[in-house]
Amino acid sequence: MARDYVFRLTDALLWLYWGFQIVMKGFAQESDDTVFLYGLFVIVPLAVLKIALGRYSFQTIILTVLMVAFAAISYITIKNTTVPILVITLITFKGYEVDSIFKYCWKIRGAAFLVHISLCFAGIMDIGPYYMEAQDRMRYTFGYSHPNLAHAELFIIIVYYFLARKGRLKWFEYVAIMALNVGFFLFTDSRTGMLAISMLLFFNILAHFRLYRFFASHIGKYSYIIFAVLTYVLSVNYYNIGFIQKFGTFSSRFQTAYYLQRASSFTLFGRNLHYSTDLGYMNSLFNYGVIFFVVLIVGHTLLLRRAINDKKWFFASLMIVISIYYILEHFSDSVLYSPLWLYFGEMIFDESRTPIIRRVDGDIRIRLPNIKIRRKLR
Repeated sequence: MARDYVFRLTDALLWLYWGFQIVMKGFAQESDDTVFLYGLFVIVPLAVLKIALGRYSFQTIILTVLMVAFAAISYITIKNTTVPILVITLITFKGYEVDSIFKYCWKIRGAAFLVHISLCFAGIMDIGPYYMEAQDRMRYTFGYSHPNLAHAELFIIIVYYFLARKGRLKWFEYVAIMALNVGFFLFTDSRTGMLAISMLLFFNILAHFRLYRFFASHIGKYSYIIFAVLTYVLSVNYYNIGFIQKFGTFSSRFQTAYYLQRASSFTLFGRNLHYSTDLGYMNSLFNYGVIFFVVLIVGHTLLLRRAINDKKWFFASLMIVISIYYILEHFSDSVLYSPLWLYFGEMIFDESRTPIIRRVDGDIRIRLPNIKIRRKLR
């Protein structure tokens, strides 16, 4: 039977905007690379056009204005495109069912990554030897700024695949993904990347068991808050806590975070520090500011709680893995390395519920949450 395809300009604009970025990431183009930056001058206007063609409720307009204002202030303050791209992407995806895009995302980004890695092995592109003399380790970057970022690229492609499959993997898919993980590790020597992909597989299996679901329901749903507080306390007290200094390169993450917080204080909109720490939570707080940090922690916690309440155990497990990975690497600041931001956008732009802010007969009304007060009877 013939199928009718309806062309929508808004869909084309969205995929031109998003597709360009994920392809560039697959080809190891980072936010400060020339090709990527020039590409933004083309695709951002397309995203703005897509946004302009949309329909918005009064609450969405207010929220959009606030987000754009925050993105503008952030860029002026820290001269970094991470927050502006995040805000533009969330607004661009408004009204789309996020689950539906990943069956394309993993194929597009995966194909670009495969071509890029093949060109590196063929000698057409630089494989990027990265020798760590202190540890006598030879690693390969494959054109990325660091071997860990190369392995993070593989991680995010596998995350896209998990989301496309909704976590329903066959046994041979587990074997194939783990083999790919180990094989790539032989070149990147990225222990954090290999650990993250291994945890993704392991936690996906655990999600089938009641004991794990009990743990996720009572403790795991607060993982972002727990890890944020834990990393801050350990970093600030790095030289006062003996055991944290005994884990080699893992300890160095807390050490760099210690010097980061000693060298500067955190502000509302962040600072242009020109340096960072691999501890994602600390990096977000000091580089992007308190507002971004609070939105990240609170927003992801609400998203995780919603997943658990809806009994989406696979998705909850994926979120917990990313919350752990965020201790080890700071890549999840970016919407291009954490699809959870897209789900966060879907949540805050959800107009199926009664809006918090609405306009009625020319008046602005704010819906306050119902607070139940229990009074003990004597």
